[in-house]
Amino acid sequence: MPIETLSSENEQEPVYIQLVEKLSPEQVDTLREKAGNYLYEKGAHSGGKHAEDILSLIKESVDKVSDQEVGAKIKYSVANVRGLLAEMMSKKLDLSECETVYKLKDFFPKSVAVDPYDHYIDMGGLRKDAVLINNFFETSAQEVLPKENEPGYITQEQVDTLKKDTITALVNYDSIEKKMDVKNTGRDQLIRWHIQNQGHFLGGKKTKTQNKLLNQALATTDKRDTTTLKTLIEKRAEPAYVATTLPDEFLEDSEGKIVGVIEVKAYTPPEVKNWIEALKQSKSLEFETFGLSEQEKSDKAADAAFYNRRGSQVNILDNNLKPTGMRLGVDFEGLRYFINVANNETPHTALKVKVDLINNETAEVVQREVAFEYPVIVRLPQDIPDEDILELGSILEELGVSNIAIQKLPFTSKEINEKGHGVYHRFGDTKEMERLKRSIDPNVTSALNRKTAWVE
Repeated sequence: MPIETLSSENEQEPVYIQLVEKLSPEQVDTLREKAGNYLYEKGAHSGGKHAEDILSLIKESVDKVSDQEVGAKIKYSVANVRGLLAEMMSKKLDLSECETVYKLKDFFPKSVAVDPYDHYIDMGGLRKDAVLINNFFETSAQEVLPKENEPGYITQEQVDTLKKDTITALVNYDSIEKKMDVKNTGRDQLIRWHIQNQGHFLGGKKTKTQNKLLNQALATTDKRDTTTLKTLIEKRAEPAYVATTLPDEFLEDSEGKIVGVIEVKAYTPPEVKNWIEALKQSKSLEFETFGLSEQEKSDKAADAAFYNRRGSQVNILDNNLKPTGMRLGVDFEGLRYFINVANNETPHTALKVKVDLINNETAEVVQREVAFEYPVIVRLPQDIPDEDILELGSILEELGVSNIAIQKLPFTSKEINEKGHGVYHRFGDTKEMERLKRSIDPNVTSALNRKTAWVE
């Protein structure tokens, strides 16, 4: 039977992006300056979070670990700031402007990086629940609607109004809650209050249709693991909210279609080693069961559950197999689900590209449509050793992950921390921020004033 292979002479210019393996020191310096300067540009953000929001981010971090010691609060705050700043600086770097250490199934379509917040700016803001609801109204609402002239029929304009009101309520939740002036109200109650307050409650038999649409739309954001959403994650026993992962950056083609994502992980070298070790242990428990008894297999499966592996995302455990509270890694399938949602595609839809194929027996060139998984670019700090990235890539390949690349940002994790110290003083030491700073544990803010808290 003739064998067909991908032609190395494919001349479709828009198809591929060439990822670079090495940049000159001069190029790196230029990129460092460009990316670093972005932190202080007006309007600079990642996912709608700005560098000047640093005190709010620190307060959220401290509140989240309020029951822990000061050292843990500082470490957690610095890590969260490092993550945000790395995401912001990554936005200024094209795919060819970061060194690529590892590639698997190399197919990266020509595209530009776009912040998901900017992609959904017309929707009013970036929330995963709002994106899922938007997807429901774009792809599944018609299945719920009665036909024209049937009882409860509502027009497309009324459906669009319901979608807009629901999303507006979510992205402006706090301000609408203040208008509602009811403490501890539930999400669904708030949305219905907003719809009625806008004068958009339909009444009569249309109420049933309106409620049914709203209930099914909100079901896409249900976080309970017992919920199955047929219209989105078909044949999967988990809800869409859990099954999808919001990426740091979209890769968008010339027609506005999302064709991949960038995920920035500002991990330190020890954290990457912990990630690799946890993956190795989890993989061993999940797959290396040949020759074991049923009881031994069951015991291994129980231990593997502690890692709760999702793609390459795992819990970090202590020596007693107890979760430390740290979770590291990338949920590749969740990211690709989100691409499907963003493109209003059915789950598991792949990137289909026409390429030239050569029949090795006849040398005839034919054009065929080939399906690739949407590419995921993972970016790590510069101080992660190449050998660790290559080992990580090897494990991912064994886990069946394909069409990925692992790149290095032109900054070490310590350098990103140091930039956090600079941003902290630039935006935190202002009169406007004095009240917010006083609401944070003073031991934390006092320590963060010193550079040593950011580089140790």
